[in-house]
Amino acid sequence: MKKIYILLGIMLFVFTGCGKSIFEFTPSDEWETEWKRRGGYEKIVPYQKGFYYQNGENCFCYYDIDSKQSLILCNKKGCSHKNDSCFAKMTNFDLPVIHNDKLVFVNASGRVMVSNPDHTAKKEVFTILEKSQEEGMIVLVENYFSTDSHLYCNVSVMEHDERGELKTNEQRIYAIDWKTYEETEIARCNPEEYILEMISASNDVLYYSRQNALSELYATAETWTQEDYQEAERRTEVEVFRRCVKEPEEVLVKHVQNGYVVTANDVVGVLYAECAGTGYWSMKNLVQFQPSDGTEKELFTAQGQDYLSIGFAGANVLKLYYTESKTVDLYDLNSMQELDVDWEEDGQSTSAWKVPTGFAVPKETLVDGAVYEYGHDWKVIPY
Repeated sequence: MKKIYILLGIMLFVFTGCGKSIFEFTPSDEWETEWKRRGGYEKIVPYQKGFYYQNGENCFCYYDIDSKQSLILCNKKGCSHKNDSCFAKMTNFDLPVIHNDKLVFVNASGRVMVSNPDHTAKKEVFTILEKSQEEGMIVLVENYFSTDSHLYCNVSVMEHDERGELKTNEQRIYAIDWKTYEETEIARCNPEEYILEMISASNDVLYYSRQNALSELYATAETWTQEDYQEAERRTEVEVFRRCVKEPEEVLVKHVQNGYVVTANDVVGVLYAECAGTGYWSMKNLVQFQPSDGTEKELFTAQGQDYLSIGFAGANVLKLYYTESKTVDLYDLNSMQELDVDWEEDGQSTSAWKVPTGFAVPKETLVDGAVYEYGHDWKVIPY
């Protein structure tokens, strides 16, 4: 226990001690991406010499890579961290984004709160669509991420008339200026017709997708055969848009048929996966499209009965998991060069997150006689 207390003292000094904090803000050109979707024990938020995560007890924690120790970010004296009175409990909030040396938390109803890096001095700064909510509109924040200039939010909005009947049901994307809190609407749609997803953002540029919802088709999904699933695959269409907040309109970048968009930004263009035709969204090919010259290049193809599971291990790190051979490969998105990661035999987890000195993967931990993979302990594999 002495080591833990020493660590606690060191960490609190690092976070809040005298002098300038080691957490210094520097503007970034990195693209914030959908891989940073908030919530879940398998998600982390890299920061400085470690990363934030949510442990198995729903507490907000920081893992220090150098000491290989975790700290529950609660400064409540004598707290056992067992009930909702603990300051570190993630009740109603997901993992934060980081902006200007502050942690930014957004709850489902749009309350935006900021705190110091050690989770102290937490306060509310504004509410998304506050005026509309005061007038009776229901707002549900689906996803959010932050750049140096804007907080981008994907929200569902609903409004009922005097008889209690639904008169507004929309999905919208907003860019909120960090200096003025001004809200700029990027896109909106009827969720019965389309599905909006944010893909990536850098400063005042956002890439997002609009997919046909196929509501009339999915309404009968309980009785579907494999042929019906295959038909849904064939009819799926995704449009990729680029929108600069300073410009009045978006630009259509790519139309994808029978597949899904992996990512899109100004550096790599559009990466999308093509369905294998099984009806179960199994992926065979990963294709790169460059808007600058309209060229396409097939980057990866799974052979035989193998399929691709595609995700991210960081904002600029692509993760390919082959379902049959059960291998994991990591690639730098900007160069598409494979990263030389010294995976241990038991380290080929489907979750891997880029941190300052390597990749963090969940470590299997025995808790009360049960083995947990997520939310209790981590290990960092160097590269």
